[in-house]
Amino acid sequence: MDRLPTFAATALAIFVLGVVLPGPASAVSEVRQLVGRWELNNVANGLAKLSVFAAGSGPTIVMLPSAGRGPVAVEPVAQRLVVAGFRVVLPEPRGYGESVGPLEGVTLRDLAADVARAIEIVGGAPVVVAGHAYGNRVGRMLAQARPDLVRGVVLMAAGGKFPPSKAAIQDIQTLQDKSLPPERRTMAAKACLAQTATRRPTTSCSMESQPRRSGCREPQRTQTVSS
Repeated sequence: MDRLPTFAATALAIFVLGVVLPGPASAVSEVRQLVGRWELNNVANGLAKLSVFAAGSGPTIVMLPSAGRGPVAVEPVAQRLVVAGFRVVLPEPRGYGESVGPLEGVTLRDLAADVARAIEIVGGAPVVVAGHAYGNRVGRMLAQARPDLVRGVVLMAAGGKFPPSKAAIQDIQTLQDKSLPPERRTMAAKACLAQTATRRPTTSCSMESQPRRSGCREPQRTQTVSS
């Protein structure tokens, strides 16, 4: 099968089914393991011990949450993808929930290696990696370090060197306003995603460096979250 059309179809499915990701949640509601249809796999990568959840059948999508958040943050989208005929894998990052591992001096390459090991254990390679916010950086590093495991990368709410435009900020505010009709919030989400950054970069963040560097616009370190 031609990998490009398959990836394009998968990326489109992620966009259509998950155009509105859940907003920030409190630490109490956020730290929990998935239940129900999710199969729990225990994966070891050196000193890191991770909980990895998987469900569904079909092309495999690995979803990576933003910094300090776990699989529950992307679960609503993941559930829709499973129903749509995909196999979804949700690695729980080290330092979150029951996943443990060194955090001091951890790099993007270390976090990508965790995900690579998870893919090797649960299978499904080459996969599509969908990274939300900080997770997009881990996904890109994984694709760079282990191209044998990755079919393609989908970036969701991916920050970086370009600051958002005023119009994008307004669309995000509209998206997060739960008092508005769902149709209007969805239109705002699509408008925000469709915008092209036109401003010059204001910072420089090396993917080879440690996740936290002075001048990076996005939080660049995994966080521990206690229940």
